[in-house]
Amino acid sequence: MNTFLIKIDPTKLENPDLDIRYDLYDYLAKLYPNILIDGGYDYVGEIPILVVKIKTKIDLIGIQIESILESVHKYNNFGDDFKDAMEIDVL
Repeated sequence: MNTFLIKIDPTKLENPDLDIRYDLYDYLAKLYPNILIDGGYDYVGEIPILVVKIKTKIDLIGIQIESILESVHKYNNFGDDFKDAMEIDVL
């Protein structure tokens, strides 16, 4: 099982919207049905940084992980370009 920790800095977004914590998972779950599990979210640090946790039901190989990462970087449902506001760790 893999875990994606998607850290989003709201100060780097033009229009920060807290609904991203749900919408990002929904967006990915539609692209990768029956693979992902919503791991919840948390806030860390003084800013605070939003951390969205998404887990996989199975261990993924490199190319599958890269595909999910690419999809996260393409996400723009709230009109912002999230690439510069995100940091993604894969555990």
